Amino acid sequence: MVNLFKGYEAATDKEFVSYIHLKKYENNEGGSIDAEKLMYHAENLYMEMVRATEWTNPPKVNQEILALTVETKLLKEQYLSGEVDNLSRNSERKRMEEGCPQEKKSLRSRL
Repeated sequence: MVNLFKGYEAATDKEFVSYIHLKKYENNEGGSIDAEKLMYHAENLYMEMVRATEWTNPPKVNQEILALTVETKLLKEQYLSGEVDNLSRNSERKRMEEGCPQEKKSLRSRL
């Protein structure tokens, strides 16, 4: 239940998070809500808010930060798997084929 509450509290909509805090308070005070009921009520509230266009999306800046974070993670995974190294070698070879003779010599020595 703790992780379920944490997950719901990470939502971007303040009204939704307030509702989850209320459910958490009720649970801590001896209320009888289990994980299934909490998920059911949270999903219903979310769907109702979306239908009524009351759900607040994160600001555009936050969306851009999230997108950049994901892109960085993907690039890191590619780098660690060696994919980026192969890409950089291929681009060096391409430059060598299209470049000047001096570049060709220095690039050949590195490859």
